[in-house]
Amino acid sequence: MHTTTLVPTTCPYLVSAQGDRMRLTQEAYELAKQVAQVLSSPSEGKGRGPHLVGTGTAAKVLGVSRRTVARMIDRRELPCERIGGNHHRRVAMEDVVSLALRVRAQRSAALEEMRDAADEAGFYDTDLSSYLDGLG
Repeated sequence: MHTTTLVPTTCPYLVSAQGDRMRLTQEAYELAKQVAQVLSSPSEGKGRGPHLVGTGTAAKVLGVSRRTVARMIDRRELPCERIGGNHHRRVAMEDVVSLALRVRAQRSAALEEMRDAADEAGFYDTDLSSYLDGLG
């Protein structure tokens, strides 16, 4: 009989069937959870294999619209395979996850730059109490 032991941790881990653990950042965990939810949906098992997904599924993982995914494909930011007489586009989940990680890294870097610029400009040193008093 197989028993499961819950071990409290302060950070998320990815655990293999063999019990190997890989530590994840919170951001990587959220993405992995989202991908797992998408891939476990019944619509993803329709004969094309779990590694190829439609533009709607890619859109869910990326947090954008299906049309935005189509534009990414058209701009060659996301490779695709055409199925069914060139009408239906399928993308590899690996490419979707890779793109999602790149986009998130770019967003984080841009946010960090904005924080640094605001700090250098002294925005965090400003006393806002007089401004807030004027609002109420």
